[in-house]
Amino acid sequence: MQTPQSNWAKGIDYSSNTGTVDFVALAKGGYTFAIGRALYGLSPDTTFASNYAATKQAGLIRGAYQFARPKLSTAQAAAAAMVKTIESAGGFDGLPPAIDAEYGSDVQGLSPEELTDWILAWVAEMKALVGVQGMLYTSTAFITECLQPQRLKGVPLWISSYGVSQPANAGSITQYNLWQHAAGLNSQLKVPGIAPYNQIDLNVFAGTGAELKSWCKEVNGVQATPIQVVVNGQTVDAYAIGDQVYLLWKDTGLQDKKVDNVWHFEPQHQVIETKVKVNGAESEAFVVDGDTYVNWAALKNIGTVTDPKINGEFNFTVTPSK
Repeated sequence: MQTPQSNWAKGIDYSSNTGTVDFVALAKGGYTFAIGRALYGLSPDTTFASNYAATKQAGLIRGAYQFARPKLSTAQAAAAAMVKTIESAGGFDGLPPAIDAEYGSDVQGLSPEELTDWILAWVAEMKALVGVQGMLYTSTAFITECLQPQRLKGVPLWISSYGVSQPANAGSITQYNLWQHAAGLNSQLKVPGIAPYNQIDLNVFAGTGAELKSWCKEVNGVQATPIQVVVNGQTVDAYAIGDQVYLLWKDTGLQDKKVDNVWHFEPQHQVIETKVKVNGAESEAFVVDGDTYVNWAALKNIGTVTDPKINGEFNFTVTPSK
């Protein structure tokens, strides 16, 4: 697999076993990301929610993983529990969620085909529920001995391999996205913000910090949060994308441009970016479940809608106010 570079982004992963983490100190110490254990099977990690929030507040890219217990639940139930936990803690806005597959009684007796089926079902369910790409955490040995590597080549990989200058290839898998290269007591690893005798794991992303941010946007897609807003005294559906609010074109009314946000958040949805023409000028828009949403700011100073239909190019015809 890849040889690590000196400019690659550094990070840690943690759980309740790590104890208190000072994420501000971690960020000041040159670390870029932190990944927390959200669930052990279906059981929530007691410190995840607070640490997940603190990670973002410190300016770190955050992530979450779930310890796989395939003999305890279906992959679909596990993924649903992971989605619920992450959304209640702040949502998907960083590293792809990871499923942690390791040696132990939770996988004992399952064939490589059965284990690979379970992992791929978890990844597929994560994509179906929130439109986010899942990631596999495991060791090189576990991939080659307990899984079917050829079936996992399309899944982002967080590989665990210690005491080597670079991870070995795992069958047909020759690339990783993240590498967990060390683990142990912090008295030896010297990570800022963590007590000396607490356990911690060290990781690198296969790229710079800027490349990590770009990759996170790619795997998360464009996330839209359903909300409701009040227009002309009527409550209408809308979507919040970043710090922008998008309204369904047919619901805008174009008489009162003030939006009174109700901010009622529901599960996230993936959307498709497109362009529409508003008074002859192109404006950003999004297609969600077949409906086109336009940016509220783009509707300023617009008058009567003379043709509310959408043609094949998503080109709206409007008449300016006199």
